Amino acid sequence: MGFLVLLTFVNALVNHDLVLRYRLSAGGFPISIFDVLLLGVGPVAVLLTRPFFYPTGRNHPALSWILLLSLAAVVVGLLAAVFNGTELRSSLTSLRNFIALPLCIWLAYQLLLQPLAAEKICKAHVWAGVITAGFVLAYFGRAASSFEGNIDELRATKYVAIYCGMAGVLLLYSIIGGVGMFRPSLAVILGGACFIGQFATLSRSDWLAVWAAAAVVYFFLPSLYRGRKLAAAIVGPPVALVFLWAGLLVASSVTGTNFTEKMIARVNSMLPDSTPVTGQKKAWDTRLESTLIELKWWAGSPVVGRGFGIHEARRPTLTQKQSEGLKHNTWVFTLAETGLVGFSAMALVVGGTFVVGRRMVRDRTDRGSVLVGALGVATASIYVVLGLATMSFNQVRGAIPLGVVCGIVLRCRAMQQAALRAQWEAHAAAGGYDGAEEYRELAASYAEPDGVY
Repeated sequence: MGFLVLLTFVNALVNHDLVLRYRLSAGGFPISIFDVLLLGVGPVAVLLTRPFFYPTGRNHPALSWILLLSLAAVVVGLLAAVFNGTELRSSLTSLRNFIALPLCIWLAYQLLLQPLAAEKICKAHVWAGVITAGFVLAYFGRAASSFEGNIDELRATKYVAIYCGMAGVLLLYSIIGGVGMFRPSLAVILGGACFIGQFATLSRSDWLAVWAAAAVVYFFLPSLYRGRKLAAAIVGPPVALVFLWAGLLVASSVTGTNFTEKMIARVNSMLPDSTPVTGQKKAWDTRLESTLIELKWWAGSPVVGRGFGIHEARRPTLTQKQSEGLKHNTWVFTLAETGLVGFSAMALVVGGTFVVGRRMVRDRTDRGSVLVGALGVATASIYVVLGLATMSFNQVRGAIPLGVVCGIVLRCRAMQQAALRAQWEAHAAAGGYDGAEEYRELAASYAEPDGVY
């Protein structure tokens, strides 16, 4: 598990400029720290920790399907790239970005060694989110000291700030779901810090994704204690408004402007029926035309797509407006490159993480599996929206959070089912379930695999 924690913190906190500055070059192809971690250190860690791997008898079926579909997407993506005459470097760069997701899933699955590690990896994600929020707020403060009115100058795009949202939503569920991850007072403070850090990125895509995940967690995940959700609905909004109000006051002070007014204008730019202020575009103005272009490319080869690197190959034929939003709808980007084959793999990753995570929360066998399940539901919900709104799992750093969480969700579910099967077999052999027909049926159901999920 140590490698997963290292990968999470390095990905969350290392400034992107540092990653670019300290890359190596092999034959003109850049190699970053993440290439070294995923392709070198990670597989070595799997080999070294294999003796400590908790046996489950079989891998979770969803893992096999994800890896199989991803392999098929790699094959068709490379063949289509050759057919379309894409330059080798563009194809390899896009291939590297694509394989980052299934590789992270496989590494996380192999390196979550024991059931007791489940809760620890969730806490690691929380602390990654909290510390990332601190980095984002520090960046905001430094940029605000020279603020001249362009709000984009304040955006902390150098960090993978979505860890803030993942941690915040997980902490939200730990409170309303009655899962004691931290003391309630500490959970509220940490969650508030994460949400403020996520808000301070000024990324509308992140805002939408985190709001959607919070709504999904609230409405679709069960709570252990009756009345917790009602209490959260009554107390939560005022507490959130206090955090937001305090954040806006601080932002107005450090920038020397009416920051509340700027934030209202930014929120209005996401609403279809509002008129943006002068000089401000709608949130989708730079994305829509490029997305339509990518859909046209996909329509010409719907099953296998146009191949890795097709965007760079076709970019010279596009106008500036057509090209500036390329790759910013990750779902359509995947369709354009690898067609329905690659899209199916990505959909299974997100869908499997959500469905399996929700089952683990619903089954509530132990605290670690419930927390992993809630983290899976939150992460999958976030990435559905992020995939529609901006670059996410089509880049290495954006793929790592989703891949790691997907891997630990599937692995934790496999360990959970294996433990329940072993428990059932031991009790059944001892004749310990006579007269408990209802529990017998429940336990027997765990002896059956999940199917694809």
